[in-house]
Amino acid sequence: MANETKLKDSSVLKLILTMSLPMILVMLVNVLYNMADVFFMGRTGDTMAVAGVSLASPVFSAISAFNTLIGFGGCTAVSIALGRSEHKLVKKYTAFVLYFALFLGLLLIPLILVFLNGLLKLLGTDQETLPHAKAYLGILAFGTPFMLTAGALGNTLRADGDSKNPVIIALISNVVNIVLDALLILVFHLGAAGAAAA
Repeated sequence: MANETKLKDSSVLKLILTMSLPMILVMLVNVLYNMADVFFMGRTGDTMAVAGVSLASPVFSAISAFNTLIGFGGCTAVSIALGRSEHKLVKKYTAFVLYFALFLGLLLIPLILVFLNGLLKLLGTDQETLPHAKAYLGILAFGTPFMLTAGALGNTLRADGDSKNPVIIALISNVVNIVLDALLILVFHLGAAGAAAA
């Protein structure tokens, strides 16, 4: 309720600053998140592994685009419902975002796995980079429901004026990703599979 009051009573300029600056920070954190895999793969000195992960990364970006699409749609619907004080609709919209993101994520797992080779060839892999890209994307596919759900719900949280929690969640996930990347790639030598698992 405090966030709802803030949205109703604060000036437009203050809301733009308090809501947009954390969002910009989240976007920067997401860029670092994407760069971490390639950075740690680069530390191994295996140029084909770096190329494989880089060639598969547009799929990760596409998944991020889906969670943004779902989350922003949910955020808009929840904001309108909050403005009209229709709290039952807020719960319905939030539940829809959760279940739709989860459903889409589960649907994408078999789609990615079935079309894995064709998709990677379309992205430009060759005989040397294909095994690395396949190892990376094959594991990443199983994380799709989690990535979609977390991203979509993070965006929906902003609807009621909560700009802190999405930033905290993004920072924690980025730090965990960096630590796991270092461990799985540099210590356990799992290569592209380790980058995807992290």
